[in-house]
Amino acid sequence: MRKPLREISKTVGCTVPRLTKFRHTYATARLQTTDNGKQISLWTVAKELGHKNVSRVKDTYAERP
Repeated sequence: MRKPLREISKTVGCTVPRLTKFRHTYATARLQTTDNGKQISLWTVAKELGHKNVSRVKDTYAERP
């Protein structure tokens, strides 16, 4: 994915985004989605991201006051 991103960035004249930006965008959007009216669980998102538990997802994406 890095090579196509480099080429696209060069064409449009912007810096090459880090691949982690896409991962963060996915996780944030996924936590905002619903399934039959219920919010997607932290465990589901953690599993999709390849984490063994929810602590990383909770620490990174949980709402802060």
